[in-house]
Amino acid sequence: TYGYFNGAEFFDYGMNQQGLSDIPNLLYYSINFAGDKIIFLLVLGAFYAVLSKCSSYKKLIATIEKKAKGKEIITVLVSSLLFTAMTSLLSQSFIPLIFVPMVISILLEMKLDRMTAFCVTFGSILIGTLGVTYGGEGLYWFNHYINATVTTGIIYRLLILVVAFILFNFFTITHVKKVLNGKKVNEIEVDPFKVEKAEKNAKN
Repeated sequence: TYGYFNGAEFFDYGMNQQGLSDIPNLLYYSINFAGDKIIFLLVLGAFYAVLSKCSSYKKLIATIEKKAKGKEIITVLVSSLLFTAMTSLLSQSFIPLIFVPMVISILLEMKLDRMTAFCVTFGSILIGTLGVTYGGEGLYWFNHYINATVTTGIIYRLLILVVAFILFNFFTITHVKKVLNGKKVNEIEVDPFKVEKAEKNAKN
């Protein structure tokens, strides 16, 4: 579908068919829109690949891990709050990604599982996107097209942010407590979508 906003009114032009000849144009616009983001992720990955080999970075991770040891729940909550706040307030959600690899390394050094690390980082970024307050590129363009301001509906967005953060971290902390109590919560062992391997026919 195609359309555009004129103030608060939306004009819909209906469905437009796309053919094989449109694929090069779609690829061009996709790369033009997301090219800088792809480059950013590649550079960030290469940066941490090099950084992980440095002894000073390893010492930094070990130092933070020692100070946070025994305070796992507080560390999880504070880290989740920081990622959520950055995503909700900053105009680009890629900025919090800069700190994701480091926080994951710290949490894994604290003997927390990968599910916890995923929830604290990417899960919190998702919550910040869900309850965006002042940041967010999508919010900017939405307000631009409907001639609204950033403060329009901010109370509702803030309410969504707070409720989503509390509910999300309630389940995260419940999971962390299971990990700290030594319960088996290995996410790899239980896979409801596991595909059984086909047995090879026995040779006659």
